[in-house]
Amino acid sequence: MEIAQLYAGLVADADAAWRIYGRIGAEYELTRRLIGDLTGGDLSARFPMFKRRFDNLRRQMDDIHRLQVDLLREVRTSPGTADRRRTTDALLVSINCISAGLGWTG
Repeated sequence: MEIAQLYAGLVADADAAWRIYGRIGAEYELTRRLIGDLTGGDLSARFPMFKRRFDNLRRQMDDIHRLQVDLLREVRTSPGTADRRRTTDALLVSINCISAGLGWTG
């Protein structure tokens, strides 16, 4: 949710951003609770290899997400075509990195 808050900070209408962020946060907590109810506890205990893999990548993934927020902000504000193209390419690479790090796309 910390990363989601960074993305929410990109929205120009602060009221809308925090309203949507609040809904996402509520859904996140509901999902965590329901998964716990369905699995009888912590889902990561059922998939320890995935948890270890994700824990090893967590810091790098968080850094890429933060970079992506910065790149999104820059794409939205870059005036020049060459600058925007360069930043857009970097943004697309960050999307690919996040997908690869998670092990799936979509």
